[in-house]
Amino acid sequence: MCNRSLVYYLSLILPCSGRCDSSTIISIGAANAHEMLNPATNARRTPNTEVHDNKDSVFTNLVGISPGGAMKASQASLIHSRFLISVFSILLLQACDEAPEPELREVTRPIKMMTLGGGSGGVTAEFPGTVSAAQSVELSFEVPGKIIELPITDGKKVTQGELLGQLDPADYEAARDAAESNRRALSAAYSRAKKIFDQGAGSQAEVDKTLRDIQVAKERLKKAQKALDDTTLKAPYSGEVAKKIADNFQNVQAKEPILVLQDITSLEMDVNIPEQDFSRATPGLSYEERTRLVRPEIVVSSLPDKRFPARFKSLSTTADPVTRTYAGTFAFDNPPDINILPGMTAKVILHVTEGKLAEIGVGGFIVPVSAVAADGQGSAYAWRVDQDTMRVARVPVTLGPIAGEDIWVLNGLAEGDRIAISGVHHLREGMQVRPLDE
Repeated sequence: MCNRSLVYYLSLILPCSGRCDSSTIISIGAANAHEMLNPATNARRTPNTEVHDNKDSVFTNLVGISPGGAMKASQASLIHSRFLISVFSILLLQACDEAPEPELREVTRPIKMMTLGGGSGGVTAEFPGTVSAAQSVELSFEVPGKIIELPITDGKKVTQGELLGQLDPADYEAARDAAESNRRALSAAYSRAKKIFDQGAGSQAEVDKTLRDIQVAKERLKKAQKALDDTTLKAPYSGEVAKKIADNFQNVQAKEPILVLQDITSLEMDVNIPEQDFSRATPGLSYEERTRLVRPEIVVSSLPDKRFPARFKSLSTTADPVTRTYAGTFAFDNPPDINILPGMTAKVILHVTEGKLAEIGVGGFIVPVSAVAADGQGSAYAWRVDQDTMRVARVPVTLGPIAGEDIWVLNGLAEGDRIAISGVHHLREGMQVRPLDE
């Protein structure tokens, strides 16, 4: 493109009127050059100058001296300058004449794509936690006394009904025997009163009173027998002694902890689920349905290469006021050939597949997070690629749970759709694309 400043300065030098552009300047320059090289024209402009042959005319216009006489030096210099400017203007403006603008071609952007469908898409979510026993309880005697037998140690495996501890039963046996003697005496008194009444000599009130005394004696005997039984501590279920608290020959109070017994044949794992993940969980499902949907697996930190199938046991609907998380519990069986103990750190892995979602009537597709974006109003969208034209169209979508690098798109897309999964922030409506690997 010709510099506008150059055209402006040349227009000041050359005598052009009106609009003076590059074309006008070239025309004027050519006319001036022709005039100085044409003797006839020069003759008209200088009538006192004698007309000579072409060579003399050229010489006259170039140097300002005719064969018949001399021209002033200043006039010769002016004519010479005009000629040079005219020629220079023609050459310069023609050299910088505007070049045609190059034709703009549409750029085809390479992107990664994926085709939806098949039910094979899936996402995973991981939550850390701690292994605990399915059953864990502190055991104690129901009555006070002195421990005379405590055949347990930490880690000892016991079976249901096995003896764990024994208090001195002497006082409780004496109390039971006294209650039993009192019951027998009252039973004998009742028999005599009833016999006398049947003979018409006694009163009904006496019989009724003796009967009430017998009932009280029976209750006392029952309590005395229970107290005697409570001097023996037995395992309520099969498990393992997690901790021995009391010592043998120690005097203990009622309800004072003696040991901790755990059932580790079945283990549990407690996790805290963030509220953003909890809010995206499918509502209205039973624990069995949730287990089939997400197929939970437990991975113990000390055994990273092994996974143990788990199941939903409980899911709190009340958030922790401090952490804003919801408590979830997963149960799993303790394998007999691996030593997994309560207190070990672990994580639960949840799997969600499109096929499992369809089984419970939930539609949608699982796509990479890079396949979706949000506009200025926070509305999510994806880019659908036309199979024939390879041009993209923006599609509003509704999002579900996100896990790692994947996200669940609830609606807006259909099976068989081809979507962009890279560079979505650089795409525009109708832009032509091609697969990145082409």
